[in-house]
Amino acid sequence: METCVGKEVVQFPKPLKLNGKVENYLMDVIDCMKSSLNIIAAKSVVAQHSMPKADWLKTDPAQITLLINMCNWSRNVEGAFSTLKSNPNSMQNALQD
Repeated sequence: METCVGKEVVQFPKPLKLNGKVENYLMDVIDCMKSSLNIIAAKSVVAQHSMPKADWLKTDPAQITLLINMCNWSRNVEGAFSTLKSNPNSMQNALQD
């Protein structure tokens, strides 16, 4: 994919043959794209814990990094909300994570 902010490549997990009607193989391309992003996301969730955040941010496609980062942020904020009564600084602590 090439955008105004740069170029990003997402490899398919296996080669995809484009045979038959265009309507059929374009659905195969979409399915393969989803599968690729799913595999990369699963690996990224594991990788984020084993490397510095600055390195992890540059490892995977931006859409995956944003997804995983937002999931982490949501989890941290929800956890902070649940402990807010017992720990008034929980939101500040979540911000630092």
